[in-house]
Amino acid sequence: MLLTESVDLACQDLELYQYKTCPFCIKVRQEVRRLSLNIPRIDTQAEGRDRAELLQQSLALRFGKNQGLSARSFCEGVIAKGAP
Repeated sequence: MLLTESVDLACQDLELYQYKTCPFCIKVRQEVRRLSLNIPRIDTQAEGRDRAELLQQSLALRFGKNQGLSARSFCEGVIAKGAP
């Protein structure tokens, strides 16, 4: 398996719930772009289905069911592991 295929496979279950003006989100988008990661971005700034889904995801995180990736947790993970 090629490296790009394994990276895409590792990212297939990730989603970035984001606000366009959030400083954490901006840093994460820059890093995702720099690493050429295929992670869908979901804008949750406006009221609607995507924002409601984010609230459900955050409740799931409290109970250990991680389905999405918040910008802050991604940044903290990159900082903790160190950027490649």
